[in-house]
Amino acid sequence: QMSLAKKDILLPVKFILLNPLDIRVVGSASFMSPQYMKVLNDYEIAQLKKASKEDQLMKDAQDEIYKKAYLQPAINWAKSRGFTHPLSYLVIIDSFLQSGQVFQFLRNRFPEKTPIDGGDEKDWITAYVETRHRWLSNHTNRAVRNSSYRTKDYLKMIADNNWNLDAPVRANGKLID
Repeated sequence: QMSLAKKDILLPVKFILLNPLDIRVVGSASFMSPQYMKVLNDYEIAQLKKASKEDQLMKDAQDEIYKKAYLQPAINWAKSRGFTHPLSYLVIIDSFLQSGQVFQFLRNRFPEKTPIDGGDEKDWITAYVETRHRWLSNHTNRAVRNSSYRTKDYLKMIADNNWNLDAPVRANGKLID
C-alpha cells in the first residue's frame, strides 16, 4: 500500500515502485518525485526475475524476507505451542511458507490439542497434515490442488516414523540431502 496523491491505493502485483537510480527499465514512466510508478509487462517482469537470480543482493534480500516473513513466525508459532520434533517444525514452516499461517479453519476440523494444551505432538501433527492434505487435494484452485504432494510426502514421513528426519527425506520425488 502506498500514498499517492493523498489517496491510499492498493497496487496490483504488476505495479512495482522503481527507483531510477537503482534499476533501468525500458519503457515509458510518469515521474512523481524521485520515484516513479510504471506498469511492467510480462517480458519486463521475466527479465527482472532472470537478472535477480544472478544478483547476490537480491538473493540476500529474498533470504531476509523468507526469514522474517515465514521462517521466524513459523518457529515462534511452533515453540509457543510446545512442538519439538523436526518433522513438526517442517510441517509448520511449510504451512507458513505456503499460506502465511496454520489456518484456524483447518485446526477446527480435528479435535487434537497442541502439546502446550495437553495434547500429543505426533497426534496433532498427524491430524493436521491429514486435514491439510484433504483440503489441498480438493481445493477448487488447480495450483493449490497440485501442491498436495507436500502433505503426501509428510504423511509418508509420519508413516515411516521419521519424526527426527533421520531417514532419507524425499520431497516431490526428489531426495533431499
